[in-house]
Amino acid sequence: MPRHLKDGELVSGIPYCWGGYISLDMSNQPQIKNFKDALDKGLVAGNINTNGGYKPLTAGLDCSGFVGAVYKLPIKVSTQMLDDYFHPIKFEDLKPMDIINHKNTTFLYTSKNQQIRRVLLLWRQRQENMLPLTGQR
Repeated sequence: MPRHLKDGELVSGIPYCWGGYISLDMSNQPQIKNFKDALDKGLVAGNINTNGGYKPLTAGLDCSGFVGAVYKLPIKVSTQMLDDYFHPIKFEDLKPMDIINHKNTTFLYTSKNQQIRRVLLLWRQRQENMLPLTGQR
């Protein structure tokens, strides 16, 4: 159990799960309907091992799984596969719910706050391969 949790403590949400695509209302595993069903069937909530691929018998979402679940993509996609479902845009055109994809991580852009936009633009100047994406194809 992670150190920040106490035995018997009630928590909410979907945990991080490297390679995971089991959310509140969907799963990429035919024998599992959703996150609750996964726990009922004995799968462990989340994992923190980021080596290799999906860890068997764990449930939750990784970053691309979260984006896929939000947009109800039909399959689990990696960060490298997101451009099959979304198209590139300019940083200046970012709107809430657009995606920022960078090497091995991705996240949803959720704010029009100018300070956050400036931070992202500064981060972009220091990073390679950062690509904003929008809209399902």
